[in-house]
Amino acid sequence: MTVLGSIAGALATTLAAIIAGTIAFLSAILSKEQKTSEFRQSWIDSLRNDLADFVGETAVLVAYGIDKGQLGADLTAFLDAHYDGVCKAAAAYHRILLRLNPVEHKELLGSLRIAYLLYAGEGELTTVAVEQVLEKVVANGQVVLKTEWKRVKRGEAAYFLTKYGALLVALFALAKLVLLWSGR
Repeated sequence: MTVLGSIAGALATTLAAIIAGTIAFLSAILSKEQKTSEFRQSWIDSLRNDLADFVGETAVLVAYGIDKGQLGADLTAFLDAHYDGVCKAAAAYHRILLRLNPVEHKELLGSLRIAYLLYAGEGELTTVAVEQVLEKVVANGQVVLKTEWKRVKRGEAAYFLTKYGALLVALFALAKLVLLWSGR
């Protein structure tokens, strides 16, 4: 009996260590994935703010320039006269570029580039045409923001796999317990 008691004690200690290690491992993964989701949410919020700044500044400046007949006539004078707004739009534009993946966010980057070129006097400089360009930026931005929000909601890949892996293990253990209890 003492040998059996010794083996049972060692087995219980080993099992407790495995359970504690598993809990620590899962906790580390889940806390890291939680932090990643927080960073992704912050990224989404910053992207939304920069898109709003860029579109807002561009809409106001370009519409004002078209309305006053300054944008097409003397672009340099117009840009000089509205230096702060142009700088704000350019800074937002470049922050957006640095946040986006050139492959994954190709549509948004393309529409942003077309809108940014308005400042160089390129493209059709009518109020309707500018509104269409900016609506395309907003629409493409909404697609990116929605995709990223879904990713945050679902959780990062490691979290997703850990969550469902733990569920499978728990269901397997429950099924095994039911089988043992029923005598099979």
